[in-house]
Amino acid sequence: MTITAPSEACSSILFPEPAPLPVERDAPACFADLNLHRIVARIAAGPWAEYGLPRLYHDAPTDRRVIDFRQAVMRDTERADVRHALLQFSERMRAVRRQLALHDESDYPLEAARFFLGAVEAYVDAVGTLHRALALLPLDSAGLQRWREALAVYAESAAFRGLAAECAATAEGLARVTYIILLDGLQVTVLPYDGLPNYAIEIERLFARFRGEATTDAPSTPFDAGRLNRVEAQILDRVARLAPAPFDALIAFVAAHPDFQDPRITRFDGEVPYYLAYGEAIAPLRQHGLSFAYPVVSAADKTLELEGAFDLALAWELRERALPIVTTDVALAGRERLMVVSGPNSGGKTTFARMIGQVHYLARLGFPVPGRMARCFIVDRILTHFERVEDLRRGHGKLQDDLLRIRRILDDATPASLVVMNEIFASTTVHDALYLARRILRDLSARDLLAVCVTFLDELSTFDDKTVSFVAGVEPTNPSIRTFRMERRLADGRAYALAVAAKHRVTREWLLRRLPA
Repeated sequence: MTITAPSEACSSILFPEPAPLPVERDAPACFADLNLHRIVARIAAGPWAEYGLPRLYHDAPTDRRVIDFRQAVMRDTERADVRHALLQFSERMRAVRRQLALHDESDYPLEAARFFLGAVEAYVDAVGTLHRALALLPLDSAGLQRWREALAVYAESAAFRGLAAECAATAEGLARVTYIILLDGLQVTVLPYDGLPNYAIEIERLFARFRGEATTDAPSTPFDAGRLNRVEAQILDRVARLAPAPFDALIAFVAAHPDFQDPRITRFDGEVPYYLAYGEAIAPLRQHGLSFAYPVVSAADKTLELEGAFDLALAWELRERALPIVTTDVALAGRERLMVVSGPNSGGKTTFARMIGQVHYLARLGFPVPGRMARCFIVDRILTHFERVEDLRRGHGKLQDDLLRIRRILDDATPASLVVMNEIFASTTVHDALYLARRILRDLSARDLLAVCVTFLDELSTFDDKTVSFVAGVEPTNPSIRTFRMERRLADGRAYALAVAAKHRVTREWLLRRLPA
Protein backbone atom coordinates (compact mmCIF):
# COMPACT_ATOMS: atom_id res chain seq x y z
CA MET A 1 0.00 0.00 0.00
CA THR A 2 1.30 3.46 -0.92
CA ILE A 3 0.04 6.50 0.97
CA THR A 4 0.43 9.72 -1.01
CA ALA A 5 0.70 13.28 0.18
CA PRO A 6 -1.92 15.69 -1.12
CA SER A 7 0.08 17.90 -3.43
CA GLU A 8 3.02 17.48 -5.79
CA ALA A 9 4.11 21.04 -4.91
CA CYS A 10 4.94 19.83 -1.40
CA SER A 11 7.50 17.29 -2.55
CA SER A 12 10.62 19.41 -2.06
CA ILE A 13 12.08 21.90 0.40
CA LEU A 14 14.82 22.84 -2.08
CA PHE A 15 12.61 24.39 -4.75
CA PRO A 16 9.62 26.75 -4.53
CA GLU A 17 7.89 24.90 -7.35
CA PRO A 18 7.59 21.21 -8.29
CA ALA A 19 10.95 19.85 -9.42
CA PRO A 20 12.32 16.41 -10.23
CA LEU A 21 14.71 14.69 -7.88
CA PRO A 22 18.27 16.07 -8.30
CA VAL A 23 20.39 13.79 -10.43
CA GLU A 24 23.93 12.68 -9.67
CA ARG A 25 26.46 15.01 -11.27
CA ASP A 26 30.18 15.63 -11.08
CA ALA A 27 31.60 18.51 -9.10
CA PRO A 28 31.97 21.74 -11.10
CA ALA A 29 35.45 22.26 -12.52
CA CYS A 30 36.11 25.15 -10.14
CA PHE A 31 35.75 22.99 -6.99
CA ALA A 32 39.37 21.84 -6.70
CA ASP A 33 40.87 25.30 -7.33
CA LEU A 34 38.58 26.98 -4.78
CA ASN A 35 38.83 24.17 -2.21
CA LEU A 36 35.08 23.75 -2.48
CA HIS A 37 35.65 19.99 -2.73
CA ARG A 38 37.12 20.08 0.79
CA ILE A 39 34.20 22.16 2.05
CA VAL A 40 31.61 19.78 0.59
CA ALA A 41 33.50 16.72 1.85
CA ARG A 42 33.51 18.10 5.39
CA ILE A 43 29.83 19.06 5.33
CA ALA A 44 28.72 15.71 3.91
CA ALA A 45 30.82 13.53 6.23
CA GLY A 46 29.95 11.71 9.45
CA PRO A 47 26.28 10.89 10.01
CA TRP A 48 25.38 12.67 6.77
CA ALA A 49 27.53 10.44 4.55
CA GLU A 50 24.66 8.06 3.72
CA TYR A 51 22.58 10.85 2.14
CA GLY A 52 24.81 11.50 -0.87
CA LEU A 53 24.71 15.24 -0.23
CA PRO A 54 27.45 16.18 -2.73
CA ARG A 55 24.97 15.62 -5.57
CA LEU A 56 22.88 18.46 -4.09
CA TYR A 57 25.84 20.77 -3.49
CA HIS A 58 27.20 20.21 -7.00
CA ASP A 59 24.08 21.84 -8.46
CA ALA A 60 23.94 25.45 -7.28
CA PRO A 61 20.88 27.33 -8.58
CA THR A 62 21.12 30.66 -10.38
CA ASP A 63 17.43 31.56 -10.00
CA ARG A 64 16.99 34.26 -7.36
CA ARG A 65 13.62 32.82 -6.31
CA VAL A 66 15.21 29.47 -5.52
CA ILE A 67 18.07 31.11 -3.60
CA ASP A 68 15.67 33.23 -1.53
CA PHE A 69 13.51 30.15 -0.90
CA ARG A 70 16.49 28.19 0.40
CA GLN A 71 17.75 31.07 2.52
CA ALA A 72 14.37 31.20 4.29
CA VAL A 73 14.36 27.45 4.95
CA MET A 74 17.96 27.62 6.20
CA ARG A 75 17.05 30.40 8.62
CA ASP A 76 14.25 28.25 10.06
CA THR A 77 16.51 25.22 10.43
CA GLU A 78 19.04 27.30 12.40
CA ARG A 79 16.53 27.85 15.19
CA ALA A 80 17.24 25.42 18.03
CA ASP A 81 13.68 24.11 18.37
CA VAL A 82 13.17 23.53 14.66
CA ARG A 83 16.60 22.02 14.27
CA HIS A 84 15.99 19.63 17.17
CA ALA A 85 12.72 18.41 15.62
CA LEU A 86 14.35 17.87 12.23
CA LEU A 87 17.36 16.08 13.71
CA GLN A 88 15.03 13.73 15.60
CA PHE A 89 13.16 13.01 12.39
CA SER A 90 16.42 12.27 10.53
CA GLU A 91 17.59 9.89 13.26
CA ARG A 92 14.30 7.97 13.20
CA MET A 93 14.43 7.71 9.42
CA ARG A 94 17.97 6.35 9.68
CA ALA A 95 16.52 3.71 11.98
CA VAL A 96 14.03 2.85 9.22
CA ARG A 97 16.87 2.25 6.79
CA ARG A 98 18.87 0.24 9.31
CA GLN A 99 15.92 -2.06 9.95
CA LEU A 100 15.22 -2.50 6.25
CA ALA A 101 18.89 -3.36 5.67
CA LEU A 102 18.71 -5.97 8.42
CA HIS A 103 15.51 -7.30 6.85
CA ASP A 104 17.29 -7.74 3.52
CA GLU A 105 20.32 -9.40 5.14
CA SER A 106 18.48 -11.84 7.41
CA ASP A 107 18.45 -15.54 6.56
CA TYR A 108 15.51 -16.25 8.89
CA PRO A 109 12.01 -15.38 7.63
CA LEU A 110 10.53 -14.54 11.04
CA GLU A 111 13.50 -12.41 12.02
CA ALA A 112 13.35 -10.62 8.67
CA ALA A 113 9.65 -9.96 9.17
CA ARG A 114 10.29 -8.52 12.64
CA PHE A 115 12.96 -6.19 11.26
CA PHE A 116 10.43 -5.04 8.66
CA LEU A 117 7.89 -4.36 11.39
CA GLY A 118 10.59 -2.44 13.28
CA ALA A 119 11.17 -0.30 10.19
CA VAL A 120 7.47 0.55 10.02
CA GLU A 121 7.46 1.33 13.76
CA ALA A 122 10.36 3.74 13.29
CA TYR A 123 8.68 5.30 10.25
CA VAL A 124 5.36 5.84 12.03
CA ASP A 125 7.27 7.29 14.99
CA ALA A 126 9.27 9.62 12.71
CA VAL A 127 6.21 10.98 10.90
CA GLY A 128 4.05 11.33 14.01
CA THR A 129 6.76 12.97 16.13
CA LEU A 130 7.66 15.49 13.41
CA HIS A 131 3.99 16.28 12.81
CA ARG A 132 3.38 16.99 16.48
CA ALA A 133 6.57 19.05 16.82
CA LEU A 134 6.04 21.24 13.75
CA ALA A 135 2.42 21.87 14.70
CA LEU A 136 3.65 23.75 17.79
CA LEU A 137 6.51 25.70 16.18
CA PRO A 138 6.33 29.10 14.46
CA LEU A 139 7.84 28.78 10.98
CA ASP A 140 8.76 31.70 8.73
CA SER A 141 9.86 29.96 5.51
CA ALA A 142 7.35 29.15 2.80
CA GLY A 143 9.07 25.80 2.29
CA LEU A 144 8.61 24.48 5.83
CA GLN A 145 5.17 26.08 6.24
CA ARG A 146 4.03 24.29 3.11
CA TRP A 147 5.61 21.05 4.23
CA ARG A 148 3.97 21.29 7.66
CA GLU A 149 0.55 21.63 6.05
CA ALA A 150 1.13 18.63 3.75
CA LEU A 151 2.54 16.58 6.62
CA ALA A 152 -0.53 17.33 8.74
CA VAL A 153 -2.85 16.08 5.99
CA TYR A 154 -0.76 12.96 5.54
CA ALA A 155 -0.28 12.18 9.26
CA GLU A 156 -4.01 12.63 9.97
CA SER A 157 -5.21 10.67 6.94
CA ALA A 158 -7.20 7.46 7.41
CA ALA A 159 -4.57 5.53 5.45
CA PHE A 160 -1.65 6.58 7.65
CA ARG A 161 -3.64 6.16 10.85
CA GLY A 162 -4.59 2.69 9.64
CA LEU A 163 -0.95 1.82 8.98
CA ALA A 164 0.03 3.05 12.45
CA ALA A 165 -2.81 1.15 14.17
CA GLU A 166 -2.10 -2.09 12.33
CA CYS A 167 1.63 -1.77 13.07
CA ALA A 168 0.96 -1.20 16.78
CA ALA A 169 -1.50 -4.11 16.95
CA THR A 170 0.95 -6.45 15.27
CA ALA A 171 3.77 -5.44 17.62
CA GLU A 172 1.48 -5.72 20.64
CA GLY A 173 0.42 -9.21 19.60
CA LEU A 174 4.05 -10.30 19.45
CA ALA A 175 4.80 -8.65 22.80
CA ARG A 176 2.10 -10.76 24.46
CA VAL A 177 3.74 -14.00 23.40
CA THR A 178 5.26 -15.79 26.42
CA TYR A 179 7.16 -19.07 26.58
CA ILE A 180 9.61 -21.07 28.64
CA ILE A 181 13.05 -22.31 27.59
CA LEU A 182 14.47 -25.38 29.32
CA LEU A 183 18.21 -25.97 28.95
CA ASP A 184 19.64 -29.44 29.58
CA GLY A 185 23.22 -29.55 28.38
CA LEU A 186 23.05 -28.99 24.62
CA GLN A 187 19.34 -29.76 24.49
CA VAL A 188 16.93 -26.79 24.29
CA THR A 189 13.21 -27.28 24.88
CA VAL A 190 10.56 -24.62 24.21
CA LEU A 191 7.32 -24.89 26.19
CA PRO A 192 4.20 -22.76 26.71
CA TYR A 193 4.42 -20.28 29.58
CA ASP A 194 2.87 -21.74 32.75
CA GLY A 195 2.71 -18.72 35.04
CA LEU A 196 6.20 -18.84 36.53
CA PRO A 197 7.80 -15.46 37.46
CA ASN A 198 9.32 -13.54 34.54
CA TYR A 199 12.94 -12.68 35.30
CA ALA A 200 13.69 -11.06 31.94
CA ILE A 201 13.30 -7.51 33.25
CA GLU A 202 15.45 -8.25 36.31
CA ILE A 203 18.19 -9.73 34.11
CA GLU A 204 18.03 -6.71 31.78
CA ARG A 205 18.39 -4.37 34.76
CA LEU A 206 21.30 -6.37 36.21
CA PHE A 207 23.37 -6.48 33.04
CA ALA A 208 22.55 -2.88 32.09
CA ARG A 209 24.67 -1.76 35.05
CA PHE A 210 27.69 -3.62 33.67
CA ARG A 211 27.15 -2.03 30.26
CA GLY A 212 26.92 1.43 31.80
CA GLU A 213 23.32 1.87 30.68
CA ALA A 214 20.45 3.45 32.55
CA THR A 215 18.13 0.87 34.09
CA THR A 216 14.52 0.71 33.03
CA ASP A 217 11.45 -1.40 33.59
CA ALA A 218 10.89 -1.75 29.85
CA PRO A 219 12.75 -3.93 27.33
CA SER A 220 14.92 -2.32 24.66
CA THR A 221 13.27 -0.54 21.74
CA PRO A 222 12.01 -3.15 19.26
CA PHE A 223 13.52 -1.56 16.17
CA ASP A 224 16.96 -1.52 17.81
CA ALA A 225 16.96 -5.28 18.45
CA GLY A 226 20.04 -7.30 17.50
CA ARG A 227 20.52 -10.18 15.08
CA LEU A 228 19.56 -13.78 15.92
CA ASN A 229 22.07 -16.59 15.90
CA ARG A 230 21.16 -20.05 14.57
CA VAL A 231 20.00 -21.40 17.94
CA GLU A 232 17.87 -18.34 18.65
CA ALA A 233 16.29 -18.60 15.21
CA GLN A 234 15.37 -22.23 15.88
CA ILE A 235 13.85 -21.24 19.23
CA LEU A 236 11.84 -18.54 17.47
CA ASP A 237 10.48 -21.08 14.97
CA ARG A 238 9.29 -23.26 17.84
CA VAL A 239 7.72 -20.31 19.64
CA ALA A 240 5.82 -19.51 16.43
CA ARG A 241 4.45 -23.06 16.43
CA LEU A 242 3.23 -22.64 20.02
CA ALA A 243 1.53 -19.29 19.29
CA PRO A 244 0.92 -19.11 15.53
CA ALA A 245 -1.63 -16.27 15.46
CA PRO A 246 0.70 -13.29 16.24
CA PHE A 247 3.32 -14.57 13.81
CA ASP A 248 0.75 -15.17 11.08
CA ALA A 249 -0.36 -11.56 11.64
CA LEU A 250 3.27 -10.43 11.31
CA ILE A 251 3.74 -12.24 7.99
CA ALA A 252 0.43 -10.85 6.72
CA PHE A 253 1.43 -7.31 7.77
CA VAL A 254 4.70 -7.53 5.84
CA ALA A 255 2.93 -8.82 2.74
CA ALA A 256 0.30 -6.06 2.93
CA HIS A 257 2.73 -3.11 3.18
CA PRO A 258 5.72 -3.63 0.88
CA ASP A 259 5.81 0.10 -0.01
CA PHE A 260 4.84 1.63 3.32
CA GLN A 261 7.03 4.73 2.88
CA ASP A 262 5.47 7.69 1.14
CA PRO A 263 7.86 8.98 -1.56
CA ARG A 264 7.40 12.57 -0.42
CA ILE A 265 8.36 11.68 3.13
CA THR A 266 11.53 9.98 1.88
CA ARG A 267 12.30 12.96 -0.35
CA PHE A 268 11.97 15.32 2.61
CA ASP A 269 14.25 13.00 4.58
CA GLY A 270 16.81 13.16 1.77
CA GLU A 271 16.67 16.94 1.38
CA VAL A 272 16.50 18.28 4.94
CA PRO A 273 20.15 17.24 5.62
CA TYR A 274 21.10 19.73 2.90
CA TYR A 275 20.48 22.41 5.53
CA LEU A 276 21.20 20.50 8.73
CA ALA A 277 24.65 19.31 7.64
CA TYR A 278 25.83 22.81 6.69
CA GLY A 279 24.56 24.30 9.94
CA GLU A 280 26.32 21.57 11.90
CA ALA A 281 29.58 22.09 9.98
CA ILE A 282 29.83 25.85 10.61
CA ALA A 283 28.65 25.69 14.25
CA PRO A 284 32.17 25.22 15.69
CA LEU A 285 33.41 28.30 13.83
CA ARG A 286 30.52 30.36 15.16
CA GLN A 287 31.33 29.16 18.65
CA HIS A 288 34.89 30.28 17.96
CA GLY A 289 33.59 33.81 17.36
CA LEU A 290 33.44 33.87 13.57
CA SER A 291 30.39 35.33 11.84
CA PHE A 292 28.24 34.00 9.02
CA ALA A 293 25.82 36.25 7.15
CA TYR A 294 22.99 35.64 4.72
CA PRO A 295 24.07 37.47 1.57
CA VAL A 296 21.85 39.94 -0.19
CA VAL A 297 21.89 38.54 -3.71
CA SER A 298 21.00 40.19 -6.98
CA ALA A 299 20.63 39.03 -10.57
CA ALA A 300 21.29 42.54 -11.91
CA ASP A 301 23.50 44.51 -9.50
CA LYS A 302 27.17 43.46 -9.60
CA THR A 303 28.04 45.27 -6.38
CA LEU A 304 30.24 43.17 -4.10
CA GLU A 305 30.41 43.94 -0.38
CA LEU A 306 31.99 41.63 2.17
CA GLU A 307 32.77 42.45 5.78
CA GLY A 308 34.84 40.09 7.90
CA ALA A 309 34.99 37.46 5.15
CA PHE A 310 37.30 34.45 5.26
CA ASP A 311 38.21 31.22 3.47
CA LEU A 312 35.90 28.57 4.96
CA ALA A 313 38.13 25.55 4.20
CA LEU A 314 41.16 27.29 5.69
CA ALA A 315 39.19 28.43 8.75
CA TRP A 316 38.39 24.84 9.75
CA GLU A 317 42.05 23.91 9.38
CA LEU A 318 43.33 26.89 11.37
CA ARG A 319 40.81 26.36 14.15
CA GLU A 320 41.90 22.74 14.56
CA ARG A 321 45.51 23.97 14.86
CA ALA A 322 44.51 26.72 17.31
CA LEU A 323 45.81 29.40 14.91
CA PRO A 324 44.21 32.84 14.37
CA ILE A 325 41.81 33.34 11.48
CA VAL A 326 42.25 36.61 9.59
CA THR A 327 39.17 38.20 8.03
CA THR A 328 38.99 40.62 5.12
CA ASP A 329 36.67 43.37 3.87
CA VAL A 330 36.00 43.69 0.13
CA ALA A 331 33.99 46.27 -1.78
CA LEU A 332 33.27 46.76 -5.48
CA ALA A 333 30.79 49.40 -6.59
CA GLY A 334 29.68 51.19 -9.73
CA ARG A 335 31.68 50.06 -12.76
CA GLU A 336 34.32 48.21 -10.72
CA ARG A 337 34.65 44.62 -11.90
CA LEU A 338 38.30 43.44 -11.94
CA MET A 339 40.15 42.71 -8.70
CA VAL A 340 43.91 42.61 -9.30
CA VAL A 341 45.67 41.09 -6.30
CA SER A 342 49.42 41.52 -5.84
CA GLY A 343 51.95 41.61 -3.04
CA PRO A 344 54.43 39.33 -1.28
CA ASN A 345 54.41 35.58 -1.66
CA SER A 346 52.63 33.63 1.09
CA GLY A 347 50.74 36.79 1.96
CA GLY A 348 47.23 35.43 1.49
CA LYS A 349 46.61 36.34 -2.16
CA THR A 350 45.50 32.86 -3.24
CA THR A 351 43.39 32.51 -0.11
CA PHE A 352 41.70 35.82 -0.97
CA ALA A 353 40.92 34.62 -4.51
CA ARG A 354 39.51 31.35 -3.21
CA MET A 355 37.40 33.21 -0.66
CA ILE A 356 35.77 35.32 -3.38
CA GLY A 357 34.85 32.19 -5.32
CA GLN A 358 33.59 30.35 -2.24
CA VAL A 359 31.34 33.23 -1.20
CA HIS A 360 29.70 33.43 -4.61
CA TYR A 361 29.13 29.67 -4.76
CA LEU A 362 27.80 29.28 -1.20
CA ALA A 363 25.50 32.25 -1.81
CA ARG A 364 23.93 30.39 -4.73
CA LEU A 365 23.28 27.40 -2.45
CA GLY A 366 21.23 29.65 -0.16
CA PHE A 367 23.65 29.36 2.77
CA PRO A 368 25.00 31.99 5.14
CA VAL A 369 28.50 32.84 3.93
CA PRO A 370 31.63 33.49 6.00
CA GLY A 371 31.54 37.11 7.17
CA ARG A 372 29.57 39.69 9.13
CA MET A 373 27.83 41.08 6.04
CA ALA A 374 27.66 40.09 2.39
CA ARG A 375 26.15 41.43 -0.81
CA CYS A 376 26.92 39.76 -4.12
CA PHE A 377 25.84 39.14 -7.68
CA ILE A 378 24.35 35.79 -8.71
CA VAL A 379 26.99 34.52 -11.11
CA ASP A 380 25.99 31.96 -13.71
CA ARG A 381 29.28 30.07 -13.42
CA ILE A 382 32.68 30.30 -11.76
CA LEU A 383 35.63 29.74 -14.07
CA THR A 384 39.07 29.28 -12.56
CA HIS A 385 42.67 29.14 -13.69
CA PHE A 386 45.13 28.06 -11.01
CA GLU A 387 48.69 26.92 -11.57
CA ARG A 388 49.11 23.28 -12.55
CA VAL A 389 52.14 21.04 -12.41
CA GLU A 390 53.52 20.65 -15.93
CA ASP A 391 52.48 17.34 -17.49
CA LEU A 392 55.07 16.20 -20.03
CA ARG A 393 52.64 13.64 -21.42
CA ARG A 394 50.59 16.44 -22.97
CA GLY A 395 53.30 17.09 -25.52
CA HIS A 396 53.46 20.84 -24.93
CA GLY A 397 54.95 23.22 -22.40
CA LYS A 398 53.43 25.02 -19.44
CA LEU A 399 52.87 28.30 -21.28
CA GLN A 400 50.92 26.58 -24.05
CA ASP A 401 48.91 24.70 -21.43
CA ASP A 402 48.09 28.01 -19.70
CA LEU A 403 46.99 29.55 -22.99
CA LEU A 404 44.76 26.60 -23.85
CA ARG A 405 43.10 26.69 -20.45
CA ILE A 406 42.56 30.45 -20.65
CA ARG A 407 41.08 29.97 -24.12
CA ARG A 408 38.50 27.55 -22.71
CA ILE A 409 37.62 30.07 -19.99
CA LEU A 410 37.10 32.82 -22.56
CA ASP A 411 34.95 30.49 -24.66
CA ASP A 412 32.69 29.74 -21.68
CA ALA A 413 32.59 33.11 -19.91
CA THR A 414 29.51 35.32 -20.13
CA PRO A 415 28.82 38.80 -18.70
CA ALA A 416 27.26 37.03 -15.68
CA SER A 417 30.32 34.88 -14.91
CA LEU A 418 33.02 35.08 -12.25
CA VAL A 419 36.58 34.37 -13.41
CA VAL A 420 39.29 33.63 -10.82
CA MET A 421 42.88 33.48 -12.10
CA ASN A 422 45.85 32.73 -9.89
CA GLU A 423 49.43 33.54 -10.98
CA ILE A 424 48.93 33.24 -14.72
CA PHE A 425 51.93 33.10 -17.09
CA ALA A 426 54.52 32.76 -14.34
CA SER A 427 56.46 30.43 -16.66
CA THR A 428 57.35 33.07 -19.23
CA THR A 429 59.21 36.39 -19.28
CA VAL A 430 57.78 39.45 -17.55
CA HIS A 431 57.41 41.21 -20.91
CA ASP A 432 55.46 38.34 -22.48
CA ALA A 433 53.42 37.71 -19.34
CA LEU A 434 52.40 41.36 -19.18
CA TYR A 435 51.41 41.39 -22.84
CA LEU A 436 49.30 38.24 -22.54
CA ALA A 437 47.69 39.27 -19.25
CA ARG A 438 46.64 42.64 -20.68
CA ARG A 439 45.05 40.95 -23.68
CA ILE A 440 43.07 38.66 -21.38
CA LEU A 441 41.99 41.43 -18.98
CA ARG A 442 40.90 43.52 -21.96
CA ASP A 443 38.63 40.68 -23.07
CA LEU A 444 37.24 40.14 -19.55
CA SER A 445 36.65 43.84 -19.04
CA ALA A 446 34.82 44.12 -22.36
CA ARG A 447 32.41 41.41 -21.21
CA ASP A 448 31.78 43.38 -17.99
CA LEU A 449 32.09 40.25 -15.89
CA LEU A 450 33.52 39.93 -12.37
CA ALA A 451 37.11 38.72 -12.15
CA VAL A 452 39.91 38.15 -9.67
CA CYS A 453 43.46 38.11 -10.96
CA VAL A 454 46.29 37.18 -8.59
CA THR A 455 49.51 38.31 -10.21
CA PHE A 456 53.15 39.25 -9.72
CA LEU A 457 52.70 41.97 -12.36
CA ASP A 458 52.14 45.23 -10.47
CA GLU A 459 51.43 47.04 -13.73
CA LEU A 460 48.05 45.30 -13.97
CA SER A 461 46.80 47.08 -10.83
CA THR A 462 45.93 50.15 -12.96
CA PHE A 463 44.70 48.28 -16.02
CA ASP A 464 41.51 50.32 -16.60
CA ASP A 465 38.73 52.19 -14.78
CA LYS A 466 37.03 48.89 -13.87
CA THR A 467 40.11 47.65 -12.05
CA VAL A 468 40.54 47.68 -8.28
CA SER A 469 43.96 46.92 -6.80
CA PHE A 470 44.33 44.81 -3.66
CA VAL A 471 47.72 44.29 -2.07
CA ALA A 472 48.64 41.64 0.50
CA GLY A 473 49.51 43.57 3.64
CA VAL A 474 52.76 43.55 5.60
CA GLU A 475 53.75 44.95 8.98
CA PRO A 476 54.77 48.61 8.51
CA THR A 477 57.69 48.27 10.89
CA ASN A 478 58.83 44.96 9.44
CA PRO A 479 57.66 44.41 5.84
CA SER A 480 58.91 40.82 5.86
CA ILE A 481 56.03 39.93 8.24
CA ARG A 482 52.69 39.31 6.47
CA THR A 483 49.41 40.44 7.97
CA PHE A 484 47.37 38.24 5.58
CA ARG A 485 44.97 41.16 5.12
CA MET A 486 44.19 42.57 1.71
CA GLU A 487 44.61 46.33 1.45
CA ARG A 488 42.79 48.26 -1.25
CA ARG A 489 45.61 50.37 -2.69
CA LEU A 490 47.88 50.57 -5.71
CA ALA A 491 50.71 48.06 -5.91
CA ASP A 492 54.30 49.24 -5.67
CA GLY A 493 56.34 46.21 -4.61
CA ARG A 494 59.12 48.37 -3.17
CA ALA A 495 58.61 47.80 0.56
CA TYR A 496 58.63 44.06 0.23
CA ALA A 497 61.67 44.03 -2.06
CA LEU A 498 63.63 46.04 0.50
CA ALA A 499 62.46 43.77 3.29
CA VAL A 500 63.65 40.68 1.42
CA ALA A 501 66.98 42.32 0.67
CA ALA A 502 67.43 43.28 4.32
CA LYS A 503 66.48 39.79 5.49
CA HIS A 504 69.16 38.23 3.27
CA ARG A 505 71.70 41.05 3.88
CA VAL A 506 71.96 42.18 0.27
CA THR A 507 70.92 45.82 0.70
CA ARG A 508 73.39 48.56 -0.34
CA GLU A 509 74.42 49.06 3.27
CA TRP A 510 75.10 45.39 3.85
CA LEU A 511 76.97 45.01 0.58
CA LEU A 512 79.19 47.98 1.40
CA ARG A 513 80.01 46.41 4.77
CA ARG A 514 80.92 43.09 3.18
CA LEU A 515 82.98 44.36 0.22
CA PRO A 516 86.15 45.25 2.18
CA ALA A 517 86.16 41.77 3.68
